[in-house]
Amino acid sequence: MENNDFDFIRLASKPISKDEEIRLSKMFSRLSSQAAKNTKRDRCYYCEKICSSFCNSHSIPIFALERVAENGKIFSFLDKSLNPSKESRGIKNTGTFQIICNDCDSKIFQDYENPDGYNSLPSDAILSQIALKNYLQLIWKRVNENELYRILKTQYNSSVAEEKLFWGEIDLDFYSKEYIYAKKSLEKNDNSYYLCFFKHLDYVIPYAAQAAITLVGDLEDNLINDLYKTDINSKTSCIHVMALPLKETSVVLAFIKNGDKRYRKFYKQLQKLSLDDQLSTINYILFSNSENIFVNPTVAKTLVDDDVFQDVCKITADYTTDIFNCNASPIKQAIKEFSLSKRTLIPNLLAKEYSL
Repeated sequence: MENNDFDFIRLASKPISKDEEIRLSKMFSRLSSQAAKNTKRDRCYYCEKICSSFCNSHSIPIFALERVAENGKIFSFLDKSLNPSKESRGIKNTGTFQIICNDCDSKIFQDYENPDGYNSLPSDAILSQIALKNYLQLIWKRVNENELYRILKTQYNSSVAEEKLFWGEIDLDFYSKEYIYAKKSLEKNDNSYYLCFFKHLDYVIPYAAQAAITLVGDLEDNLINDLYKTDINSKTSCIHVMALPLKETSVVLAFIKNGDKRYRKFYKQLQKLSLDDQLSTINYILFSNSENIFVNPTVAKTLVDDDVFQDVCKITADYTTDIFNCNASPIKQAIKEFSLSKRTLIPNLLAKEYSL
């Protein structure tokens, strides 16, 4: 077939007509369904036992999603590879993945899914379970995406898909190693993670978010992770960030692996800021780096036509997109695009004025 890189790139990052959007979205949906079929498992990823069906695991505790929902609906600015969503959806199938059995899901996340566990500093078990859930979700997502890129590479001779598959396999290897670390931490119940930020708020924030994020730069735009090095000795590392609404309060937290020095300067910079600025920083990190954010529909309506906010939701580290078509090195451009100096450009939804 002819090379369809132009269509593939347009689907990812360029303004297109409504008819073209529908056509490409249908193609993308069809190929995604085929990729999901090709990657369907017959064993639980955690216990490795054969199972015929998998748990519809939520990537964020269900109690938090229910807290910000309205009439069972929740809003997602989902998927940085496409235009952000402008529709609310039901909780049942929002932010879900299928990679472990029902038995494992009910056992290994008991502390994490108990809202009482966040009334004080979260336990080592909770931190391990958050990390484990993050990497399970990322592994499931990356396996499916990589298969999609294989199909695009084969059927459409897409060089863009080939490039994405190359980096996707690197990501998958990293996530798999971090998953093993989190699993061992949970099984040993040791302090394998360091809580570098924790705030208990006396109001209910309007969104729930949870993600393992590979920060590019700190608050002074110093490099933390070079995303574009392929040398296995040049390791990247994640910071786990969570914004969790509870019944009448909320918690915002961040943690890293014990002994990880990459984020030391960042969290020390963060600790020196005022509370409002700390929350503004976390808010910006989440919306510029993660898709795993679910917003109260009423609050979301105030944002869907905010062009600056929408642009932040579409920031990507993928250097095949327009923002990297320049003479600067990819990592220098990424530091500029993800710069935390831009944190005040978007509404700080973690501030009390947006509370439910």
